[in-house]
Amino acid sequence: MDTIQTSIKVQKKSISSVILYILLSFLLAQIYFVLVTVGLSVGLGTVILWIGLPLLIGTFAMIRGIGAIERSLAREMLGVSIAESRPQRSEQGIWRSGLANL
Repeated sequence: MDTIQTSIKVQKKSISSVILYILLSFLLAQIYFVLVTVGLSVGLGTVILWIGLPLLIGTFAMIRGIGAIERSLAREMLGVSIAESRPQRSEQGIWRSGLANL
């Protein structure tokens, strides 16, 4: 009987953490969408003025950071194992290395 009660407690904790994860992810996704959309739009719109290139680089770095935040959030709240993304290394120079990371 004790194992059944323990199992029910674990399931309730699991369900509550999943619901909390979904709600938190919904709110964060709205913020991420606005940031990425504005970053890409302004970056692409001003690329002709050369201001857009640093903005695009920053936006892509922010996207990688968002991915890291989401991975850690899923690890902590859902208890899943997600590997960290590793930057791609290229022996062909800094330009190719930067493009490989996109």
